[in-house]
Amino acid sequence: MARVNWIHVLLGGLIAGLVWTLLSVLLLAFVGPDLLSSLPGGGLKAPAGVHVFLLLSNFAAATWAIWLFAVIRPRYSVGFKAVLVAAFAWWFLVSLQSAKWATLLVMASSSVVAFLLATLPAMTVAVWIGGWIYDGVGRPTLEGR
Repeated sequence: MARVNWIHVLLGGLIAGLVWTLLSVLLLAFVGPDLLSSLPGGGLKAPAGVHVFLLLSNFAAATWAIWLFAVIRPRYSVGFKAVLVAAFAWWFLVSLQSAKWATLLVMASSSVVAFLLATLPAMTVAVWIGGWIYDGVGRPTLEGR
């Protein structure tokens, strides 16, 4: 079994978290207006500490996804399949949690479903970039791994 490079997991997770945060803000702007309007207070009027928590939770979740990518990568080789599996696992867990809160807040299911479906490609891009960092930026070849 291949050893996990924890420095690369942390770096990849940090970058994937940054990418995910930026993409999720774009998604909120283009796909999420209905979702935000159905939240109490419009959703974005939370205290500054909440936004810091959300940012840190994005980094933590992305780091988990890159760790998952690292541990399943030997089974799926260096192809894109490991990225897809890790991204789908991350998306599935986040979507379950989001659906629970959407149900509790009695939000319109159409706005929630549209936003959650749009997040899967964004999370895939974030894991792909974080996985690229994990694999070692600038390595000339994929052979021997």
